[in-house]
Amino acid sequence: MTAEERFWKYVDIDVTTGCFNWIGGKTRGNYGEFNYNKKPQRVHRVSYIIHYGDIPDGLHVLHTCDNPSCVNPLHLFLGTNQDNMTDKCNKGRWKGRGCNLSQIDRDEIIRIYKEDQSITQYELAEIFAVTQGTINNILNNKVL
Repeated sequence: MTAEERFWKYVDIDVTTGCFNWIGGKTRGNYGEFNYNKKPQRVHRVSYIIHYGDIPDGLHVLHTCDNPSCVNPLHLFLGTNQDNMTDKCNKGRWKGRGCNLSQIDRDEIIRIYKEDQSITQYELAEIFAVTQGTINNILNNKVL
């Protein structure tokens, strides 16, 4: 049996949602895992590889359906870590690290910090009701 044939043995299609749900082994986060190319991989990544080819370095496979068990290739798309965080924030699945800030707020934080050399990250954090770490991450382009 090929790896692809083994893979599809663990998929159950939900006709209501269109999700192809993984019914094999899963991680604590409900992501399926499968040995593919001699190493364990998350199943949504395997599905992407089977249907679309290799995943470029630095990119993630994201779900339009927000179902970590789904391997439907039509529900999968590539994105950066920042795309993933933005998607989580926009859909209310993540509440940390600046989700409550709009892109306008983030742009304003960067503008203020560049223009006013006397303002500290702690002061900006207080103004925008986030942590200094969030401000630092925004200024270093590490979040959203």
